[in-house]
Amino acid sequence: MPSLAGFLPLTDDNQPTDFLLPLLLARKVTDVENLTVEEATSVDAEVKIEYERRLKARLGVLKARRQREVEALLEAQHTYLRNRNPSEGQQREYKVLIEDFNFRINTFEERIKEETVAIPEKMAAFVSKLKADKRLMCVYDPTAYMDMLKKEGVI
Repeated sequence: MPSLAGFLPLTDDNQPTDFLLPLLLARKVTDVENLTVEEATSVDAEVKIEYERRLKARLGVLKARRQREVEALLEAQHTYLRNRNPSEGQQREYKVLIEDFNFRINTFEERIKEETVAIPEKMAAFVSKLKADKRLMCVYDPTAYMDMLKKEGVI
């Protein structure tokens, strides 16, 4: 599958982006404005899979960062527990360190929850953008597509 890096924005920045162009160019489609039904169906499926993969990859990054924080917390706890007689200053430092770790871990957990909830919403918004793309009319509105072909005298 061709890479869509840089072509599939993960935020809604109100700038028009041609989501299909990288796939069309990678497939060497000669007329990127007038796709065949087969091309449109194939590209539509592929671009949705790639977009969802990118959203899940973002979620994976957050989970990995949270996991690194958890591992660092466990290491700090292990180090503290090896010291049989910590001083009062070491105890205060340890308490602050644990609070910092817990804050970061909780922040990652909240972001993970938000991203998990947002994935279906972002996918729905992305599909809406695809439905509005005239090149995919044959996939999402076959009747209008047939009417357009008749109007243009193709059929």
